Amino acid sequence: MAVAHLYGLKTQAPEVPRAPRMFVEPEDFASVAELARSIAGVERACIRLSDEETGEMRIAFFPPLPGVNDLPPALLPNGRGLSQMDGESLSAEMTAAGLPELAFWAGFALKSPNGRVLGVLGLMDASHHHQPDPVLQQQNQLAGILTLGLGIAAG
Repeated sequence: MAVAHLYGLKTQAPEVPRAPRMFVEPEDFASVAELARSIAGVERACIRLSDEETGEMRIAFFPPLPGVNDLPPALLPNGRGLSQMDGESLSAEMTAAGLPELAFWAGFALKSPNGRVLGVLGLMDASHHHQPDPVLQQQNQLAGILTLGLGIAAG
C-alpha cells in the first residue's frame, strides 16, 4: 500500500518495522548481574549484548575485567541459547580473549520475544562450582528479567 503526500501526490513506501537499536549499556543492568553473581556464589558475572543486524556489541564484567573486550565464541550462546564450553581450542580462545583460566562458566541467553539471541548473562569462576537446579532456574529467571529490561529500554 502506498501513501500519497498531500502536496505533491508522491507515493511513499510504508516504513518496514526494524529491530530496536542498542540504546542501552550492559552497565545499566549491573544490579541484575550482581544479583546473579551473588546467587551463584561465583567471582564474576558479565553481560554481553549484540545486534546481528549492525554488528554492534557491548560487554561489561562485574567486577570489571580490564583489557577484556569480548568473550570467545565457545562461550557464546548458539541459536538455541546454549553456551558450549568444550572443544580443544577453548584454552587458546580464552587466552586470546585475555580471559583468566575458567573452571566454571554458565551462560544464559537473552532472547527477544521472537527467539532471536540478543546477548548473554554469563557467570564465571576460577574454581569448580556445582549449581543445583533451583539455582539454575533462578539464573534463567534473572536472564528473563534482564531481557524484559532490555526490551523496555530499547522501546
